Amino acid sequence: GLAYLAGFVVGYYAILWLTRRGRTLFKEEQIADFITFVAIGVLAGGRLGYCLFYAPDLFASFDSSFPYWGVLKVNEGGMASHGGILGVVLVCYIYGRVNK
Repeated sequence: GLAYLAGFVVGYYAILWLTRRGRTLFKEEQIADFITFVAIGVLAGGRLGYCLFYAPDLFASFDSSFPYWGVLKVNEGGMASHGGILGVVLVCYIYGRVNK
């Protein structure tokens, strides 16, 4: 978890540094939103990628105890890096389309 957090913080400051030097099309006020969306893409994509590629039975696994759905039980399984990458690609595409 700390590695993910460190990656998001370093990514934020790297994009901020590039933006202040005119190397990106971002405005400074857009960077925090972008990093937030990327974080959601990494976490959701990583977990869904794990469930899809390694444990598809989690999609049909429902329980009477919280969090009820197998996909949300992060203590049962993990995350797939390729799913996280796909999540980031999807989020970047959507963010780019919305913000032109």
